[in-house]
Amino acid sequence: MRRVAWALMAGAALALQSGAQMIGPGSGREANREAVKRWTATQRKDAPASRQVWPGVAADTEARTVTVVAEAVGIRAGGYPVEFLLVGEASDRDYESLAVSLARPSDVARALEAVGLPRGRPVHPQAFRFWPRGERVTLAVRPFAGGPERPVGAYVFDRQAGRGMSNLFTYVGSVWREDGSCEADEPSPGAILSTFNTPATVLDMPFAVTQNAAYGRYAVTDNPMEPETLWCFVLRPERAADAPPLVVPVDLAAQPRGGRDDTPAGIADLEWVRRMPDGAVTTNALDAVVKGLMDVTRSGREPHVTLRFDDRLTVRVAAGAARVIAAMDGENGARVDGPADGQLYYKAFLPQQEWREREKRLMQPYELRVARDGDGGWSRRFVHVHEDWSDETSLDPKLTVHEHALADWEAFAGRVGELGRGLGTLLVFAPEDAPLSAFMEGVRRVRSLLPTVYVFGE
Repeated sequence: MRRVAWALMAGAALALQSGAQMIGPGSGREANREAVKRWTATQRKDAPASRQVWPGVAADTEARTVTVVAEAVGIRAGGYPVEFLLVGEASDRDYESLAVSLARPSDVARALEAVGLPRGRPVHPQAFRFWPRGERVTLAVRPFAGGPERPVGAYVFDRQAGRGMSNLFTYVGSVWREDGSCEADEPSPGAILSTFNTPATVLDMPFAVTQNAAYGRYAVTDNPMEPETLWCFVLRPERAADAPPLVVPVDLAAQPRGGRDDTPAGIADLEWVRRMPDGAVTTNALDAVVKGLMDVTRSGREPHVTLRFDDRLTVRVAAGAARVIAAMDGENGARVDGPADGQLYYKAFLPQQEWREREKRLMQPYELRVARDGDGGWSRRFVHVHEDWSDETSLDPKLTVHEHALADWEAFAGRVGELGRGLGTLLVFAPEDAPLSAFMEGVRRVRSLLPTVYVFGE
């Protein structure tokens, strides 16, 4: 059956790629560029101290307004879904964007920061960061030649909500390299404003949504923008300048109650240490911590939580704590960020149970198996499974299991180094009452090669 699954996945990928074709600049682009040059010069001429200007974008620091000039792509009702509202000129995704900015994406980011928005942080699925983090902006659109502003929902319809698209977005700020370059300026996707979470965009949705989940959700209305017409995209911070920031970073650590050295038997034996941006540190039981985070949410702010599990926690206790965290991780709760250095993402302790059986896995990650030895310590085995697909009449491969006893964690790191990263995934099997210290040192040794980890209690 796995051979069939692979074929279906490959077919779906090809189908998605087949429709992708960059439109590129039309015959009117050069005239539009000249119009933007004149507009830019006008914005710069006798500009007050409160105005900062880049080609195609102006920031009014007093009014806290950013104006971006863009050319409409001209998507029609029934055409491509709107996956981006705004992309840069270099983007290869213009065919599925409402408009193409005639300002560089990096300059749009600079303009937003000029009006007081701190740079946020985009999603990074490989680092287990699934929530866009940043302050909110509103978006309105008006014709370049003059006319009233209208919310973006006048031009883009949200099929899921049954109404015009919301005009609220998150300033994540894209990704900036050490040399000062910005990934949003690159061709793929070259996003300034995306309708799904993507790591390089300047502005993202105010919630977690994958490309698959968002696909087809947004479409142009019956009031489309005509191709190659010029428009002003007007961005404003949602919160007043003197309001507290929306984002509240929270560091939350679970450890044995009272600093005891013995392993906790259950969640009730834990204490949770919460560190807030103002330096305040509180130590509470979990119910009090959850209430405190919900209070932050009810106040209209957004807690983003970095979670830490002490190595003295057992596999069972870590899994129980992870289930509680999962219950409050959400758009209306606390948004759990990626793990701190040396930590696992909390869902590592909530794996799919069918993965215990090799025959039920689509692929075969490396395994680390931990068990008690006769001296009260721990024995460790590294397992890798070879898949033999040579029998073309079989829908499943023949599995050959290779096990290696590990004298120490250096041997573990050496084995992984010899074999390479493989799928980049490690499945850890350990007794439920084993402390995390029974395997976390080894996991940390190979984390650069095997960043995705799942822990199964036995």
